[in-house]
Amino acid sequence: MTPTVLESLSSAMSEDDATALEQAVEEQLAAEREAFEARFPPKAFIGVARALKIREPAIFARLVLSLRDDFYDFQLNCQSKWPSRDAEIRRLIELRDAANLLVSADLWMPLNPLAEADEEQFLATTKRLATFWGEELTKLEAAPSDVGRPSHNAFHELIIGLIRTYQRVARKRATRPSTRFNKRGYHGDFYQFAIAAWRSLRDHFPETADRIPYSKGALAEALRNHWPKKGTAGYKLILFNPR
Repeated sequence: MTPTVLESLSSAMSEDDATALEQAVEEQLAAEREAFEARFPPKAFIGVARALKIREPAIFARLVLSLRDDFYDFQLNCQSKWPSRDAEIRRLIELRDAANLLVSADLWMPLNPLAEADEEQFLATTKRLATFWGEELTKLEAAPSDVGRPSHNAFHELIIGLIRTYQRVARKRATRPSTRFNKRGYHGDFYQFAIAAWRSLRDHFPETADRIPYSKGALAEALRNHWPKKGTAGYKLILFNPR
């Protein structure tokens, strides 16, 4: 089997090169994490602390660390989900145009390391990719506008993190938002905590506004509808242990 370009590069890379590459990746990830956490200084969580009636600095520090972790995981989950419709259209345009550029008669320069047969195969494959991405772009542009919209799955996963953080910091079991007789809206201590956390996320990470509930009522419905059910892996993660 003919090795891929990545396999060829990997086999040619020395152990020192591989170590340096791994270190560079770790440094980049650390820098990205640091930049993300800079969006959420401690004052970003004052509203959450008030919702929990926190007065002790040590408990507030624990809250900040926990919510930063929750929000960072949410960011990573957003990146791993399907992109928005506009972002997907831009991506397909870039891929199609890049492939067309490679097969352009004016720009294509045969490289000595490539045999003539390999050059022909490369160009044929690139043309097929350009055609494929062009067709995918046409289908996406012709599809209904709701196709390609980001889902709220990442926020549904964040719900588990918020429940765990609440239970660790408040040291009591979280409960779903509830309704009360003759009182409008939803109620509950955890719900008030979730509102404050939602506001912090909305205010300091506005890029994900299309992936989180748009109002307090929508937040309550998301919490009620996606609360981990008994017997699921998510439910096991939120089991309350007061120790």
